Amino acid sequence: MNLTLELLLLFPLIVMTIQDFKSRTIVWWSVLFFLFAAIGIHYNYFQGLNFQTIISNLLFFFVQLSCLWLYLSVKNKQLINLTQQYLGIGDILFFIPISFLFSTINLIVYLVISLMICLIFGLRLSYVSKSNDFTIPLAGGLSITLFITRLINYFTSFNVFDDIFFIKWIL
Repeated sequence: MNLTLELLLLFPLIVMTIQDFKSRTIVWWSVLFFLFAAIGIHYNYFQGLNFQTIISNLLFFFVQLSCLWLYLSVKNKQLINLTQQYLGIGDILFFIPISFLFSTINLIVYLVISLMICLIFGLRLSYVSKSNDFTIPLAGGLSITLFITRLINYFTSFNVFDDIFFIKWIL
């Protein structure tokens, strides 16, 4: 069952990566498929839904996006719409299924590392393309790093639903 769910998760990640790198858009059904696969993996691990983790993760994304919106609104001296210029709707929707795939501490670690990789990759691409209007394929980059994270989770003893590794590391 675990392998089947992991393979089902792989399909929308590949689709979103190709679409985001090719056209900077992702189709809605790939996010929906991603969501169902993520819920299946979460449900299979916990033998039900762990609402505390899901709500904590969604709240984390809400606070993060709110802070980004507030920062950009203050910077531009007017209220802005994040999806007009800064983030795509697909990038924001991508955060919902991720909320089902990690414990909260592991989610934060995953995001910090993944966003840094996406930024470095994006800066490298912008340098190579020499375009003034360059955008970073965020959902595509996060899909690649999520795929690598799922491989690590599947083939090693590391567990993305358990914070013990990072709690021991911090203490």
